[in-house]
Amino acid sequence: QLFAFLTCEPNGVVRSIHPKAMPVILTSATDIDTWLSADWPEARHLQRPLDDDQLIELDVEAPPPRTAEQTAAYEALRQAFDRSEPGER
Repeated sequence: QLFAFLTCEPNGVVRSIHPKAMPVILTSATDIDTWLSADWPEARHLQRPLDDDQLIELDVEAPPPRTAEQTAAYEALRQAFDRSEPGER
């Protein structure tokens, strides 16, 4: 499988968090279809920042600390993953 993402100059909302770039966000079915089916000369116009009024920054609280039971379950899963073979993951 192959995955990729396209970046562009940041819009005003993202620039304060990440001044170098932001991911391109496609918001219409037409743009998505163009991205998936058009040749680069046609699709390249999609490499643009989302308008500032289409994206908001949310205040997010830090997640609560894990309980002892959650920590033990996480450690058990991590250890099982570490012991597994790549094809089993």
